[in-house]
Amino acid sequence: MTSTSFGDLAQLEYEFATNPNSEAFIPLAEAYLGAGRFVEAMVVCKKGIKAHPELPTGRLIMARIYTDQAKHQKAIDELTNLLKLSPEHAEAHYLMGNVHLKLGKEENGVDFLKKALDLNPEFQDARNALLKIGIDYTPRSAPVQPEPAPVTTQAPQTDETPPSERPTEKGMPVVAPRTDPGEPGAIPPSDERDTERSMPAVAPTRRPEVPAPRPRRQPGPKKKRIADIFQEMEERDKKPHKKSLKYTMYMGGALAIALIIYVIYTWQAGLKQKEINEHLEKGKPLFNQDSYTGYTKALVHYRAVFKLEKNHLDALGRGAFICAVLMGEFGGSKDLYQEGMRHGEKRRSGRGQRSFARRCRSN
Repeated sequence: MTSTSFGDLAQLEYEFATNPNSEAFIPLAEAYLGAGRFVEAMVVCKKGIKAHPELPTGRLIMARIYTDQAKHQKAIDELTNLLKLSPEHAEAHYLMGNVHLKLGKEENGVDFLKKALDLNPEFQDARNALLKIGIDYTPRSAPVQPEPAPVTTQAPQTDETPPSERPTEKGMPVVAPRTDPGEPGAIPPSDERDTERSMPAVAPTRRPEVPAPRPRRQPGPKKKRIADIFQEMEERDKKPHKKSLKYTMYMGGALAIALIIYVIYTWQAGLKQKEINEHLEKGKPLFNQDSYTGYTKALVHYRAVFKLEKNHLDALGRGAFICAVLMGEFGGSKDLYQEGMRHGEKRRSGRGQRSFARRCRSN
């Protein structure tokens, strides 16, 4: 599965939070599984299987979670229940074959992989798994393709009839129209037309030459006296010294103020980030308990994170998830449902600071 971005994951969490009893758990569990977040994927999958026990997709995702965690016997038990529900499920047979191969039971694994190919002859993953252990298997239900019939090509026929003798739509030959030079409106031949050489030459008319206007003289700058020049030089030497001294003093004061503000801001940001990390570390083990008490206590820590950083991505996602589980599993209040919707909407819009999310992603 391809990696899911922050916006896509927030959208899936929002859909699951608004309707936890729907089939929205399937893409959310797959997104958590693709991101390696096995605890969240398992919790979502359990809720989905409980709400839809007849749906084989939830049990298949649960078996994939167990397989990625190397819990092979639990994966086999889940796939066995799935095949009782849907015996013709090709992906279940393929996953069952892979699990048996990992356990060293090659004979059983090959049988399950062959069954997956019999159910779906175009299942390339199952074919590759068999080829990897040196078995080139032809499915029983694979259709035999007939040999294509030879295609004969005919040479195109060319029409060598001159254009003047080709028949028209009514079958009559095309004859070029002719005109009599003596008739009015007739076009004379090209050799009888008047050419430019036969026309009498006309002498060009000359226009009287008009003399160009002379440019006007622009008034030149006034000449400065020597005393004025010396006075300007003295004033020029005095002004830069006073100006540079004031500019240096202003810049030094501004830099000192900016440095003080930066130190204070950095110190406060460090304290704030430290407190956020403490709440996230305390909320993580409570969240992983997958119980009503654990979810309630974890939500208290995430609410404390919201007061420090209201658009914290990781806290918003976990808070929306907890509200959805408490609402759908334990029958929470209407206020809890609305809180979950608010957290999911903020998480989906992605307005939180991604720098904080990257630092706390391991939490």
